[in-house]
Amino acid sequence: MDFAKQLNEEERRGIREQLDDEQLAIFDILTRPSPKLTKQEREQVKRIVRELLDTLKAERLVLPQVAQPAADPRRRTRRNSRSA
Repeated sequence: MDFAKQLNEEERRGIREQLDDEQLAIFDILTRPSPKLTKQEREQVKRIVRELLDTLKAERLVLPQVAQPAADPRRRTRRNSRSA
């Protein structure tokens, strides 16, 4: 089967836009719903997307941990109940 026929629409769009999957996802977030962009504006957004993703990867973006709810002091754990 021909290589181009094996690609789905999103893969073809990524090739056409010269963006990988991650870059294409960010590009879509920034450009949808479809604002009318000139060719120059589209290229500028693509450049920014590439730079943003490179920065996030270089900084090893770490999302903050969700704080765990404080333990109820009245609730005894198995270890605490043995020593009580």
